[in-house]
Amino acid sequence: LALAKSKAAEYKKQIEQLNNPFQIRLSHQIAGMIALAEKSFDTAISELKQANQQDPYNLYRMAKAYEGKGDTAKAKEMYAMAANFNALNNMNQAFIRNKAKQMVATK
Repeated sequence: LALAKSKAAEYKKQIEQLNNPFQIRLSHQIAGMIALAEKSFDTAISELKQANQQDPYNLYRMAKAYEGKGDTAKAKEMYAMAANFNALNNMNQAFIRNKAKQMVATK
């Protein structure tokens, strides 16, 4: 994780100079993923809220963070959003849809 944090900080510094909104959202996604791996759930949620909300995998990650925080109601809501995300040809939805549906059913 230390290497990931270092590379993420380097990436963030570079893309802030470009002021590209897509890459800035990706930077927040990366920071959120790292925070989730570190079990820093509040930071993960904050970062993922600034990431691409049209990526159902980010919604799934937020659900995981809420679950880790102990907020099962919000986790279930986010799992449902991820499971029922309506997008055309979204590969990330294919990865998480069934997982998210299972989590909704068990919460």
